[in-house]
Amino acid sequence: MFKNINHIILGVILTMSCKNEVPQEKIKRAIQFNENGVQFLQTGKLDKALKAFIDATTLHPEIPDYHNNVGVVLLNQGKTEEALVHFIKSSKTDPEYAKAYYNQGVSFQQLGNNQNAIESYLKAVQLIPNSPEIYFNMGIVYTRIGDKKRAKESYLKFINMASPAMEMQIRDARKKILELEKK
Repeated sequence: MFKNINHIILGVILTMSCKNEVPQEKIKRAIQFNENGVQFLQTGKLDKALKAFIDATTLHPEIPDYHNNVGVVLLNQGKTEEALVHFIKSSKTDPEYAKAYYNQGVSFQQLGNNQNAIESYLKAVQLIPNSPEIYFNMGIVYTRIGDKKRAKESYLKFINMASPAMEMQIRDARKKILELEKK
């Protein structure tokens, strides 16, 4: 009688270990799809990148990068509203994933939804306070809504933390500050 129970227990253990291998394989495949998507995106092959990122998301939906990457491709294809859906999924997957909030801000900004853009950028700033790009974009949105003070503050923060490689954007921010001061 114990021999049968041991065989049953051994069968359960083997079944459990086989089940654990399947998700690991899915994770590995999802990582590979994501890496392929990045390569396609970098070479401008947006349709292939989109498919690879969607495949990664399908295999491992708990990774916020994958949802975010789908959104990035859609944003590059001019499909801002569709992209926004994926950025929101990304932030729901991981509420501490700053890129999702930044990209939501970009999407809302492109859609002309300035208040939601600001809210998204502020959430991104809470998570990564030393990201100059966020402040530059906040300056643009604050300018749009006529909040000169916050626009100027945002541009100044951008200038103070921007790297020398961002020289052109720094000049642009300085120009925008001068324009704000004239009005």
